[in-house]
Amino acid sequence: MTQTRIFPLGLLIAVLLLAAGPAMSDSDETDIEAVLRGLEVDWNAGDMSAYLAAYVRNEDLRMLSSAGIIEGWEELDAEFRKHFPDEPRMGDFKMMSLDVRMLTEDVAIASGTFEHVFAKETIRGPFSHVLKRQPDGRWRIELEHVSRTEVVRTGD
Repeated sequence: MTQTRIFPLGLLIAVLLLAAGPAMSDSDETDIEAVLRGLEVDWNAGDMSAYLAAYVRNEDLRMLSSAGIIEGWEELDAEFRKHFPDEPRMGDFKMMSLDVRMLTEDVAIASGTFEHVFAKETIRGPFSHVLKRQPDGRWRIELEHVSRTEVVRTGD
């Protein structure tokens, strides 16, 4: 009789542990947050090369926005350098909130909100990044989605 009760309880505990998903170590969360906070620092310093180093440098990279889908690191590099050729036109970028969740041991999703201030407008909205741990242990962005939910004109 006791064995019959223990088995369902053990099964329930196992299911709950599996449903909770992989555990995220403090170092994983710290490393992922450092990659994303580095985006702010590099962008605001006008360092496009350092900014783009946060992304996987291959054809698996995807960026989705209202402007469309960018496929691959080379296309991302070309588009960003075309639209933001110098520090003044890059504006000031800030993540307003950030949440990191592990999907697997080597894949995480980060989401939050951002504010991007340009000379003539301020853009706000949500974002999400799927990051993948690379063979060298570093986390890199493999998929990004950005939405503009608020655009405020600030200049002529």
